Formats: sequence, C-alpha cells, structure tokens
Amino acid sequence: MPESEFPYPEACWISSPEQEHDEINARFVFVHDLVLTAQEPVSVAITADSRYWLAINGAPVASGPARGYRDLAFFDTVDVSEFLRPGSNRIEITVTHWGVDTFQYQRGVSGLLAAFYSGDKVLLLSGEGWRVRRAVEWCQHVPRISIQQGFEEHFDARVAAAVPKTAWRTAMVRAETSRTLHPRATENLVRTPRIFQRTVLIERLALAPSRGWSLPVRRHFSPFPRSANQHGMAGALASLFCSDSPTRLRLHIIGPEVRVWIDGVELDMIVDQDLRIGERDLDPGEHWVGIALCTPCDHAADLAWSWHGDGVWRCPLPGGGRDDVWVSSGPLWSRVSDTNCFMRRDGSGDEAYLPPYGSVFSAEEPFLRERVASMARCRDLPGFLEAAGTNVRILGEDDFSEVDAYLALRTDEPLEDAPVDSFGVLPGPLGFSGTPCRVILDLGGMSVGYFEMELECPKGTIVDGFFFEHLDAASGVRIQYLHQDGGLVYRNSFRYTAHAGVNVFHSRQRRGGRYVLLVFRGPARLLKARVIEETYPPHAQGSFHCSDDRLNRIYEISRRTLLLCMEDTFTDCPTYEQALWVGDARNEALFACEAFGAYDLARHCLWLAAHSLEESPFVACQCPSGWDVIIPSFSFLWGISVWDVFWQTGDREFLGEMFPALRESLAIALRRCTDRGLFRAPAWNFFDWTSIDQDRQTVLHNSMLLSGALDAAMKAARELGRVDDWRDFSLSRETLVAAISQLWDPAKGAWRDSVHDDGSLSDGISQHTSFLALLHDLAEGAQREAAIRNCLAPPAAMTRVGSPHAMFFLLDALRKEGCGDGALALLRDFWGRMLDAGADTFWEMIHPPGSQFPTRSHCHGWSSSPVYLLPRLLFGIECMEPGWRRVVLHPAAYGLEHASAQIHTPHGLLTVAWEKAPDGSLDVRFDAPPAISVVVQSSINSP
Repeated sequence: MPESEFPYPEACWISSPEQEHDEINARFVFVHDLVLTAQEPVSVAITADSRYWLAINGAPVASGPARGYRDLAFFDTVDVSEFLRPGSNRIEITVTHWGVDTFQYQRGVSGLLAAFYSGDKVLLLSGEGWRVRRAVEWCQHVPRISIQQGFEEHFDARVAAAVPKTAWRTAMVRAETSRTLHPRATENLVRTPRIFQRTVLIERLALAPSRGWSLPVRRHFSPFPRSANQHGMAGALASLFCSDSPTRLRLHIIGPEVRVWIDGVELDMIVDQDLRIGERDLDPGEHWVGIALCTPCDHAADLAWSWHGDGVWRCPLPGGGRDDVWVSSGPLWSRVSDTNCFMRRDGSGDEAYLPPYGSVFSAEEPFLRERVASMARCRDLPGFLEAAGTNVRILGEDDFSEVDAYLALRTDEPLEDAPVDSFGVLPGPLGFSGTPCRVILDLGGMSVGYFEMELECPKGTIVDGFFFEHLDAASGVRIQYLHQDGGLVYRNSFRYTAHAGVNVFHSRQRRGGRYVLLVFRGPARLLKARVIEETYPPHAQGSFHCSDDRLNRIYEISRRTLLLCMEDTFTDCPTYEQALWVGDARNEALFACEAFGAYDLARHCLWLAAHSLEESPFVACQCPSGWDVIIPSFSFLWGISVWDVFWQTGDREFLGEMFPALRESLAIALRRCTDRGLFRAPAWNFFDWTSIDQDRQTVLHNSMLLSGALDAAMKAARELGRVDDWRDFSLSRETLVAAISQLWDPAKGAWRDSVHDDGSLSDGISQHTSFLALLHDLAEGAQREAAIRNCLAPPAAMTRVGSPHAMFFLLDALRKEGCGDGALALLRDFWGRMLDAGADTFWEMIHPPGSQFPTRSHCHGWSSSPVYLLPRLLFGIECMEPGWRRVVLHPAAYGLEHASAQIHTPHGLLTVAWEKAPDGSLDVRFDAPPAISVVVQSSINSP
C-alpha cells in the first residue's frame, strides 16, 4: 500500500472520547483557537470520516472530504485567508460519522485530521489541545434520507444556544494505520448563491398528528443492518390499540410495502404516491394490530407510520416498560455473507445462481411472506408469540427515530389559502400568523447545494422542509414525492426548531431540487431563503449556437444538466443518489471534457473505479460504495473510457497507469466467456431502462461491449509498445466477435438479445445490439445495413431505446456511419419531447404517456449528450491524434443556415463556425490554438 501523502505527518487523527464504536449518525464539534499576529495567507489541509463542516469565526467555510475508500481516502486543501483576522480566531469543525454504508461512502473509523499553515509555517495541527463535544443540537436518532445517502437533518437552535461549558471534553488522539491519504485529485467546488424566484403556493394546514413512529427496519429485519447491499427483509410488528369509546383508527404509512391486520382482518390501503392510508371503525376495548414486512429489496427507507384515533398503544409483554409500544419478531431472514457480488475475486462464481441479481431472497420469499402474514394476522399476544418463536423482543422509544419530518409534511392536511403579511417574489419577506402554513418556493430551475434561511419567530417555532424536482400545476399543485416504486422513499427533508428572535440556518446536507416546500409550525416571518449552489468550477464553458433555436435550447439545458452532475466525481443525479455510476461516468467524461475541460474529473473517476478491483472481480458499477453489485456493461464501458480519456488528453503516463487494471479486468472477463464463447455472468446484466431480455446470465450486449473494451485495450497496448498484450487482446477479440455472430438472425434482421439458461436463444431483439454492432465494428454488408435501419426505423417487434443514456450510443453510431441527418432528427425529437414538457434539465428516462409523472429523476448527467453530439454532427469533428493535436472537420448544414461552437481541448478552446452562402455552399471558419492542426476536408450541404 502506498504511503500517506498528507503533508503534515505530525498532525494526529482526533476523535471524541464520548463516541461509542457502534454509534450511527454521531456528530461532534471540535474547536481550537488560531492566533495570528498579522493578516497572512492561510490554508488548511483537512479530512474526516465521514464528513466535516468547517466554520471560522462563525462563518461557513468548507465541507468535505472528497469520496474515497476504506483503505484509501483524500484530504482537501482550502484557502481560508478571507475568513481570518489578526488576533484570535475560533476554528470550529463539525464531524459527522454515519456509521453505515451509502452509495458514496464505505463505513470506517470516525475522526478528524487537519493542518493550518501559511507557506512553510505550521500554524495549527489537529492533536492535543483540541476540545470536543457532542453536537446535541443536531438530533442523532433520525430517519435515513435513503440507502444512497445519510440522514435527515434535525437542528434545534434552542439547544445550540444553551450548550453548557461542562459539555466540552479534551479530544482524544488516536493512531490511524488503516488507510492512506492522497490530496484531492479534482478542483474544489465553487459556490454560487441562488435566490428563490417566486412563491408558488401558500396555504393553511391542519397539522399532521404528532403521534407516530419511524422505525429503521433495516436494522431490525435485515441480516446486515449497516451495509448497502440487498439481502431481503422479513419480520412482523404488533401492538395493542386500546380505546375507551368507539373511534376511527386511521394509519398513514410510508416506506417499504407492508400489510396491516387489525383483530385478524387485513386493512385495505389507499395509495397516494409513496403514502398509504388505511382506516377502520373500532369498538371500545383492546384491538390487536399487526404489521407484516417482507421485501426482496432492502434498499428500502425507514418504515414510518402515524395515526389518528382516540386511544393509546401499549406493549403487552410482561416486563415491558411504560414507554414500550411494539413487539417485534426480529429478523426472519439471514445470509452467510454480506455481498451482492456472486463471483469470487478471480471471476469464478456460482453457476446455479438464477438472475436477476436480487433473487437470493426468491427461494425463501413465499415461505417468509406467509410466515410474517401469519404473525401479523394473529388476534392476540399468545398467538403472536407462538408464531414468532424465540426472537420476540420489545421495541421501546429508543428503537424508533424521534421525529420524522418527511412523514409529518406528507400527512399535513391543507385547509385554505393563508393570509400573509406580504406575498410575492423572494427575497422579500413572507410573514405568517400563528396558524400553521405550507409554502412552496421555486428557484426557477434545478440546482444543487446547501439551503440557507433567515427567519424571525418566537422560541419553539418549527420549520419542516422538503426539496423536490417536479410539480404538476395542471390540476392544482401536485408534488412529485415518489421517486421509485417498491417502497423507496427519499427524505430530502429537514426540521429546524427555532430560538426566539432572528434565526439563521445553514443546512449541512447537499441537496438537489428546484422547489422547496416549507411548513411553518408556529408564527414566523421568513426574511431570506436561498440555495448556495455548489458545482465543479468551469473556468470556461463550451458553446453552441445555430439557426435552430430548439437545438440551441437543447444544448444549453444539456450543459446545465451536466454541470449539476459534476462534484468531486461525475454523479448520476444531484437529488436522489449523488453517486458515481461508472457506466454513466464514461459518457459524462466525454461530454465534460469538451464542454468544460474537466480532464481532472475524467481521470479521477477512472482511477477511483480501477481501485475497486482491490475488492471486486470487475470494476465496480458504482464507487466508492457499500453496494458491491456488478454491472458488467459498466465495467466494459470503464475499459472503453480508458482509451477515450487518453484520446481526449494525450496523457500517455496516465494511460500506462491505468493499463494494468485494464488488463486484469479483461483477463477475468475472458474467463467468463463460457457460453458459446459469449460472456456469461451471474450479475445485474443491465444496460438500459427498457424491455431488453437482460435478466439472463448470457446477454449479448455484454459481449458486444466487451469487444469494445478489448479494442480499447489493443489500442492502449499498441500506444504503450506492449506487443504481446496487443496480440493476446487481438486474438481474444477475434474469438469473441465470431461468437457474437452466432446470435445474428437473418429472418429478424437483428441479433438475439440473450441466451436462456436452457441454451435456447431469446426471441427478443433490440436496437441496442444493432447500435453496439455499428459502434464496435461487429457488422458488415447486409448486417450493417440492417443495423442502420434498426436504428433509424426499428420494426414493431424490436425493443427501442428507453433512456437518453442508450440514445447517445444510438446517435453516435449513426454519426459514425455517416447518417448525421437521421441522428440530428432523432436528437431533435427525443430531447425535444423533454423540452416541450417544460424541462429545465434533462431526465433519466421518458415515461410513457399516461404515467403519473414524466420521469423519475429530472436531472441526470447521462442525458446531457447533446453538448457532445451537436458540435460533432454539424462540424463533423474528428480528432485524428490523441490530445487534439490534429483535427479534421466535415461540416454539414442539414437544413440550417448557420452554426458556431467552442469546444474545449487540452490546448485551449477550438472555435468553429460556418454560414450558408447564397450558392448553398458553406463558408467555414475556425480559430484553433497553435498546438492544433485543423483541416477542413469537405463540407456537406444536406437538405
């Protein structure tokens, strides 16, 4: 393992002596004074596990660190000069340790490491002398946002104002030998204030009932409660509801799908997006209520439920305390190992495994489903105990989250429009009386960053907030709460409890969204509200403009979409996951290199993904992450991206650094070519959100992408002078291409999607195998002609592209084959549909007509390909040498009157333009940096 590169080895990792090793969502504040005799430039090198928030003299300064692995982490370097002054300066660093895996983080040991310095002079190091306290103003026992992220924010300003001096302890110095540290490999993010543009809605509320529970079901019913892997969950809960008079019991439930029985009779549920509602009239007396949970997917969020009705709940077990409410069966499902990767490190695996990837639960599910139902439909405690067996335990208040802000705001009931002191465009103040009110504010477009608000109110006023991407104003104001079916809830929410007077809240959670819903539970005057947008710093932006305003708008929205999905890595989306999905990043790297010159991001994402081979047989589908599922297509796209990034940058040293990982991953992949010579693996064989026959072990698009990765490796080997490797890759690719040809069906004019486990060929055909065959030179003659037809005008029986991700490959294949007019028409139509729906950023997919909402994620980096495609289509840009040293242009009009573009290169911006002359020819101009040779070979004035 390489040595740590932290520049101040005398700095020590510090932590709190109060922290217990198994705590979840623990937060601690570390403080020290920094005394300066004069104004001078000061920087800090800083990292933490899991997250740090740095404030100096009360002002927010920075947060981080960049994502890393258990054994390899990163430190940030931040210039903090503007926040310091001569004299004493209070350094305050809040460290949050999640204690659970996410899609961005692998759980490690809590701690803080920091060094403040000026030039060669060390000013302050973490170590002895620092003070620490538990951050009690931040509620610890709160629900998870989602399996992909951390926890809801609940901040109590009353507690923050009354922390006693006795709360402070001496920070504990500890040894740190488990990981190396590298400097952050990408630029620090930039922050830009975004003001809310308008008030969409203000209405009175009947408040949600304060009575309810939020249970982290994964910790109770999953075999590996801290992991992000899927293993399935099964268990039952029960309690007595006791009423002295007739009442109507009404339950509101969010989270994984459950079934509820009252006195042995199942409760019918009404479903409203992610909220399920059930009610029943009850006679006076005791009523046994059971809840059954059985799901093959334990990516589910916490289970939360609130209730209306006159009565109380109590736990009937002997020995139960006054605050004990529910009894639990405990987990009824177990697994031997915490993994969703069904192959060993050398690529071997269980051939008996039946896809899809989550089916490890399938064999037990019917039995477990009946077992939990039999417990929940019991009519009394003895029946429940007999059905549950020896794992029964009492659940008290400590087993539940204290407050669930999302549950509360989902169950508030609107009454009528509310009077306000002023109503209009922020940042003007909005005042509310004591009646609880709900407000929706609109930024005017998608953003990602940190929410800030300033309000004036009496002590104890509560503000709940929720960020979301889309609302439907056609029939009132209908918020898109639901992200995905299957019980996945995204609590993009917070709760703030105010002290008396003026309050200023700086959220510590990075959130994406366009709208914020604020619920004021008490009188308040909202003085300011904004988002501090945080993105990758584009020093200069590529551009595109032509005579078609529709295409101009598509380009601009694509560029904005891409920027919002650029952090310390490329990410899939700013709202729901904020994860580095390796397949998405391959395409985003191409787009961002030419739109923003983000070569550091492109290289770093490849490097992070390569490190996943320390734990995984294939390059991980997302990293660093606590979910170790394999998507082979993403691993192969990583291999293709190694050559892509070299071709963009000309960085031969980096190519050499990546080559061993590329060779290793391909060697393992070739060992899996065991089904007619095709790649076969017990994995999530995903490529697109559409009906490809891809829930098989042998799926043809995997082999086609593997052929592309082998081709990339051949080019890399030739560039690096590795003749033997080139020969091995060439022979392997030749064998694989012959195997791929076996699945060509002349009658269908297409390739079969997959091979079933019984050896039969799939009846399914898709556009995907056609465009991959074109991109990777797997079709000639009649096959090539058929593949082009399938891309331009697929037959009715053919599965079509389902996402902008897959559409990029299709359009790039048409561009490669000289069908630019067809590609431009498809681009204009596909992205135009999102444009016509009012999109201000582009989507993960387009749902079919009749769907509740137009898409799932409204801002997805993989949808931003027009920033790459439009300049290449209209200028025919071809890089003939790595690093943009020689460029050939083949401009084409395609019915337009003029076009211009600026494209990033490692040498500066390449400016190109053409204008149609009166005789129909194109007047082509370009302005290139001196290091680039540009040749205009031909121009096409296509109709």
